Amino acid sequence: MADINILPFDEALVLSNNGKRHLLLGNGFSIALKPDIFTYDALYNDANFEVIPHAQAIFDALETRDFESVIKVLVDMAKVLTAYDNVPPELIPQIEADADATKTVLVNAIASRHPDRPYDVSNEEYAACRQFLANFTNGKIFTLNYDVLLYWAMMHEDEEVDNLGKMSDDGFRAPEDDPDAAYVT
Repeated sequence: MADINILPFDEALVLSNNGKRHLLLGNGFSIALKPDIFTYDALYNDANFEVIPHAQAIFDALETRDFESVIKVLVDMAKVLTAYDNVPPELIPQIEADADATKTVLVNAIASRHPDRPYDVSNEEYAACRQFLANFTNGKIFTLNYDVLLYWAMMHEDEEVDNLGKMSDDGFRAPEDDPDAAYVT
């Protein structure tokens, strides 16, 4: 396999020559902002496994706390078992149900740990996020995260903290023909 040369962040920015820069964020963005909330260990420790009591044994067998890895193994295992004879007929549906239940446990753990309101994130934390994100304002920013921290950071405005202005428009507003409507379009 060929060696891959990974550039330091500052060098990559210089090489982009101020062209359009695009960003794909994963869990690291949320973990960097709130490591006490969004690490897999934190989510695992807060997870309610009542609907799938043997899930902890699955995590232990795979030696991980990474929910997505466990879900992938379960989905793949259900597919692979169809190639074998003499598999108990209830096993594959049970494994598929376990994968779905693990997804639900993950979503519930994220929801229970997620900050309740945008002001639960400090102005200093927003400023750090926005300083990083400012490197990509001339391109596109995508996220694979389950939380709304990126959305909050992009919509946050505080002239005392930064002068980037609104980095995004969420598109939610009153209808043009009825600005006092009780709904948004």
